[in-house]
Amino acid sequence: MHTEEQYILEIGHALAENHAAVMVGAGFSKNAEKISADGREFLNWNQLSDLFYEKLYGDSKYPEKNYCSSLRLAEEVEIMAGRPVLENILREAVPDEDFVPSELYKELMKLPWRDVFTTNYDTLLERTTNLISNRRYNVVLCKEDLVNSSDAPRIVKLHGSFPSQRPFIITEEDYRTYPVKFAPMVNTVQQALLENVFCMVGFSCEDPNFINWIGWIHDHLSKSSSQKIYMIAVTHVLEAQKKLYFEKNIIVIDLEELWPDKSLSGRLEALFIRLRDCVDTKATQLNWFEFQKEYEHKELNFEQKIEKMRRLRSAYPGWIFLPWELKEKTHYIIKEFDKIHKIDEISYDKQIDYMYEYVKLLDIVGRPILREIADCFWKLSKKENQILQNEIDKDKKEYQIKEQTVYLHLMRTYRELGNWEQVEECKKSINIEILNYEERQFFYAEECRINLFRFEAEELITHLKNWNIAQGDVYWPIVKAYLYTAIGENKNAEKILMNNLVSVRKQLMRDAQNVYLASVEESCVSLVNFIRQAEITVSKDGEKYEKCIHTGLVSWWDENNKYVWNLKTEQHIIPSVETKYRYNLSKMCSTHYGNNNIDIYTAMEYWRFFEKTGHAFRIGNVTCKEGLEGSAKRLCRYYPYWCMVQILFSQETKYVDYLFGRADMALLTKKEVDEQARELLRLLQTVTEQLKGDNLYETTSVYEQAAKVLPEILARFTYKCSVEILDKILNLLLKLCLSNKKIKFRGLDQLLEGVIDGYTQEQQEERIEKILSFPSRTDWVSGYRDPVNYIYRPKKKYKLASHLYYRVLMQLRQESEIENADVKANVRNRFCILEQIVMLEENDRQYLMQLLEMENDSYAAYMLYRMKERDASYLEEIERHTYVMIKSDCNVACFSSRAGGEYREMLWVIDDIDFTKYNTVKWMELLKNLILAMDHWMSRGGEAEERIRQACVIAQRILISMQEQENYQMNETEKSAYNELKAAVEKIYGNSVFLKIIGDEINEEDSFEVKKIEHDLWMCKTDSIGLMLTLLNRVSHSKKEYNDDCKMMQLIKKMCEIFSMRLLHADGETEANLLRLFRKTAKMNLLTSQMIDFIGLKLDILLAETVIADNDDEESAINKLNSRINACQLAAEFYKKALCMDIVSKWKEVSQNENEFIEIRNISFDE
Repeated sequence: MHTEEQYILEIGHALAENHAAVMVGAGFSKNAEKISADGREFLNWNQLSDLFYEKLYGDSKYPEKNYCSSLRLAEEVEIMAGRPVLENILREAVPDEDFVPSELYKELMKLPWRDVFTTNYDTLLERTTNLISNRRYNVVLCKEDLVNSSDAPRIVKLHGSFPSQRPFIITEEDYRTYPVKFAPMVNTVQQALLENVFCMVGFSCEDPNFINWIGWIHDHLSKSSSQKIYMIAVTHVLEAQKKLYFEKNIIVIDLEELWPDKSLSGRLEALFIRLRDCVDTKATQLNWFEFQKEYEHKELNFEQKIEKMRRLRSAYPGWIFLPWELKEKTHYIIKEFDKIHKIDEISYDKQIDYMYEYVKLLDIVGRPILREIADCFWKLSKKENQILQNEIDKDKKEYQIKEQTVYLHLMRTYRELGNWEQVEECKKSINIEILNYEERQFFYAEECRINLFRFEAEELITHLKNWNIAQGDVYWPIVKAYLYTAIGENKNAEKILMNNLVSVRKQLMRDAQNVYLASVEESCVSLVNFIRQAEITVSKDGEKYEKCIHTGLVSWWDENNKYVWNLKTEQHIIPSVETKYRYNLSKMCSTHYGNNNIDIYTAMEYWRFFEKTGHAFRIGNVTCKEGLEGSAKRLCRYYPYWCMVQILFSQETKYVDYLFGRADMALLTKKEVDEQARELLRLLQTVTEQLKGDNLYETTSVYEQAAKVLPEILARFTYKCSVEILDKILNLLLKLCLSNKKIKFRGLDQLLEGVIDGYTQEQQEERIEKILSFPSRTDWVSGYRDPVNYIYRPKKKYKLASHLYYRVLMQLRQESEIENADVKANVRNRFCILEQIVMLEENDRQYLMQLLEMENDSYAAYMLYRMKERDASYLEEIERHTYVMIKSDCNVACFSSRAGGEYREMLWVIDDIDFTKYNTVKWMELLKNLILAMDHWMSRGGEAEERIRQACVIAQRILISMQEQENYQMNETEKSAYNELKAAVEKIYGNSVFLKIIGDEINEEDSFEVKKIEHDLWMCKTDSIGLMLTLLNRVSHSKKEYNDDCKMMQLIKKMCEIFSMRLLHADGETEANLLRLFRKTAKMNLLTSQMIDFIGLKLDILLAETVIADNDDEESAINKLNSRINACQLAAEFYKKALCMDIVSKWKEVSQNENEFIEIRNISFDE
């Protein structure tokens, strides 16, 4: 096909799909029909320049005028003679009233353009609309007309319009200021360029309008961001110019090359005829049925519906995937067939007919059968099977075949739903001997997909090898080839597809209009290219990608893009009852009847589209998953198993929350969680067995893809499953982590953490031998970390059995001698943790201390401080290291990022540090500088915020250190540093009450404003409440015994009083912080009976309020769970304090409920 013809075909397809726009230039006006007798004609730009030049210089024949810019000349006319004179010249140059639209204008405007843009001043386009009946246009003369103009295609006059719509855009200054003064117009063009194939007609390459607009396009839109832009040239364009414009994403269609013997207007006429043929052809071929004829407004009986479905099925043109343009129409038709509530009242033969026609029609449309309808059909089919066996002889075979077809489609439905019992029941009900060829192929394909969905690797390979496809069958090889790609046999898949392409193209040579064959070729070519991209191979002829030889009216990629575009839009859920407020603040309630499920159906059909065409969201390391998130989000509640499989196959951990978030897990019982966890364990076992190769990053099969996601999914179940399941996971993990297959997984740290956290402290102790059998070395690829990191630090250290102790310690000593920095770091980490949880023998303690003495970091100093009876020299080392680190972090020119912890070692020993032994002024100034620097880096989020919080904790300890000294009063330098520190804190948090309560008393007694502090306590926000909790921790760990009547303790009691009242109306993180704070105050015996009553009331409210409901989103569910955990922990503290309250007993019952999350079940109400 000639290149120009291909371009015209692309424009025609875009027109047919209603995403083509046109921009009309001055050259097109020459096609208008003259009605005046005078000699005036439309001038071209050279002729118009002559008029400008004459006006300025009086002689238009002067040779230098050929080098003058038309727009510059126009501007000079405006400067020399004024704007009215310039506009009069334009009126003379554009004899609008002397011409009427010609037939060519009518042909242009009859085409289904999305919008028509023009830089012309004449009114020929507007007048054309009065002469055609098949199109309606809104005329936009100025930016104000754009409002509410999009209900029909528009004629947008970009540069003004006769007779009076000004300014006319003609001078250089007009063009320069246009994007600012006429931004809505520019935005409209930009949107059209982004969304539509864009044509430019009536422009020459020298046209100033053309030059300016393509310059703007080039400056503001990249090649990738806009659709194709075509310039229609009626005369020959030099190849160099074509290449120049191609670089700017503008394709020149040279009509003279196509029709050299035709006149200029004849070439345009031929173009419009060709475009009209494209539109009409597609409209005809896409017209499966007449919607007005088929869409019934009256209720049909079942016999009428059966006949209608049979008629639609027989008339289907044959695409293997339904074109997008037909989907909306079929939705309304199918909606009628979904009404089956009285199907059990019709005769058994009509029931079978109805089910048969329904499943066949939905297969054509590409829509999965809904669960409710599938269950209804299953019950009917089992009932009818008995009737068939007992009562019917005539046409028995015909009904048996139809029944078998229903079972086939129900088997697929239950596979998508993950209902394996029903899948097996359907398989048992299918007699393969009476199936025809197509239905047998359907059965074989479905068997393979069942194996794939269940990760039954050996069975899948066996079924694929035994699956025979007839010669000449061009559809089922596509499905078989995809299944080979799923198990990593891409070469085999490509061979099948290339042989299939030869076959389908031979058939297309005999029947080029066959839409079934064309759609098969589309799918086959797309899948071949997908595989080659994954394999990074080229075909024998040197071409990397295949191309469709027979361009059909549907394209796999076009169809995919339409799905993606719809699924990327935000899902809008309309509540059944909606309350709105009018402007006058009165309330209005609206009730919405029925459900609009098109959004859900689109997602279902998208996945069926992929399945029917043999595609996947991922093959190897190549993805096609733009529509995955939108579809998974919509289907997760309806097809959880199908969603999980798609997430595993696509290797997408980002979407795990849609299926396995807290909101979803909360609705499951422990028994249901255990059942699902067992299935996931089976999958993990299968995946592990099927992993091959040692390439860390290459993924060739669904097993390797699933290995990247399964650990994170299974980790979600560890927070609610039984101890039995935790043990099974731990056993499998031990086996996996000791093998070299560990590197193929991701998220092992999350799974291990979930398992270890799921055990109580006593259960961890019982499994300590198994936990210590795991390797100590961190693997950054899989995310594996030594599980001892997640063990609780017991109050009383464990005593290991001798055989275990010596085995573990001997291994650590041996590994510590290896000259590898990573190994040494991992050995040190495990050794240090063991020292905290296990009773070490003295020689091993000494060995560990020798290892630590060789290190020069804060962590080694911390461990040595713990092990050497609180040797103060190590505190000084920690202080020195932390000071240097904070000083480095104060640099506003560069953010020093580090992985977690921040100033952790100092915080671990914070209450042992006496800051009065150091320079308190330097420390307060340092903390102030850190807070101001982190304020600058707040865009870094959590890291900067955490450093500010830790700075405040250190500041609290500095002030407590001062208070611990007898009669300590700040000197003037300290007061200044303290006040500046408070000011920095207040800039972040709005107040510094968590410092004032300690510091103002030792700052200067007269400035101790109790009322101001009370005000701050009422007004302080979430972060400040959290820091009030750290203040209580500092006070409770202080060496000083605080009297109840000292000012600080009085204010702390006032804080408890105020916060107990605030708690009643608190929510979110504020509520969580308050609950944690009152847990501490309960331990410190600071609560009065009135406060306890307030807290008890809140606990009563939270008991019901924190139950996660089925309509809660993930964020709400997590907030509720956080509050529930904190409330239960507070109730447990009350219980330990022997506070006899009914609500405390109810919370104890909550902690004993096996269906609660593990964080709640593991809360102990005993001492």
